[in-house]
Amino acid sequence: MRARVTDANGNPLANQTVQFSADNGAALSAQQAASDADGYVTVTLTSLTAGPSHVSATLSNHSQASVTTTFVADDASASILNGNLIVTQDNAKADGSAQNAVRARVTDANGNPLANQTVQFSADNGATLSAQQAASDADGYVTVTLTSLTAGPSHVSATLSNHSQARVTTTFVADDASASILNGNLIVTQDNAKADGNAQNAVRARVTDANGNPLANQTVQFSADNGATLSAQQAASDADGYVTVTLTSLTAGPSHVSATLSNHSQASVTTTFVADDASASILNGNLIVTQDNAKADGNAQMRCAPASPMPTATHWPIRRCSLAPTMAPP
Repeated sequence: MRARVTDANGNPLANQTVQFSADNGAALSAQQAASDADGYVTVTLTSLTAGPSHVSATLSNHSQASVTTTFVADDASASILNGNLIVTQDNAKADGSAQNAVRARVTDANGNPLANQTVQFSADNGATLSAQQAASDADGYVTVTLTSLTAGPSHVSATLSNHSQARVTTTFVADDASASILNGNLIVTQDNAKADGNAQNAVRARVTDANGNPLANQTVQFSADNGATLSAQQAASDADGYVTVTLTSLTAGPSHVSATLSNHSQASVTTTFVADDASASILNGNLIVTQDNAKADGNAQMRCAPASPMPTATHWPIRRCSLAPTMAPP
């Protein structure tokens, strides 16, 4: 920066003290200096701040002049500093349409924004970026959006050509608007319990969105037929989308269990209860005479048929017997 001190007619004046000042953080080589034989005074200035700096030169009689200098950001030190890659939209639904967004800011080593710097972006966990690369604007900013069909975290990286890099994490959430119990997501985990009112079968439902992402805190209504008793008529899914209920019965045979969501999505599965051979018995009324008052003539024989419904019982089977005519022995 050079000032020239003259008189009213333009004649140079030597040995005139000039006071200098500069704004916007610029540092002057001298706050004041004396004019030389030709009336000139030169000072330099430096800065860590990109942008204009207004310099004033003032004489002792308050005569003053001002000029503007400009400092530019140092693209040789371009970087994405800590905190300069941020999530601006988060927790979008993992439906392939809703968007999260991240914004990078490119600056030099002193934090001055750098325009027209190419930033490469990448994202994991199946997320799709709106752009693989983009250039910073006049304020050093670059924004990209991302979508996903997979619920959970997606780590986004922003990288410059000089390999300066920053990372940030966005999150996609399962789409509860499409909650369902898909085919195969209601299963029997315990089966063939004894029909004694205590032994348990168990079924497990998993609630997901249309893309298979688990949904927590979804209320599932359960029902069971053939006299089975459920441990709960309804229950909420856990963080992994699972809900488990048990059931008991006094009735041997199949019991069909249904699991239903509030949006009427439903799945069904069949469990089986088996007769309790440990309590095998012939109850009152279960041994009966089917034919009676046969003649005592030696021409009738006993014909027996099994009466127990438990083929695996270890007791001798109790049999119902009936008389059938036969030839008398010779």
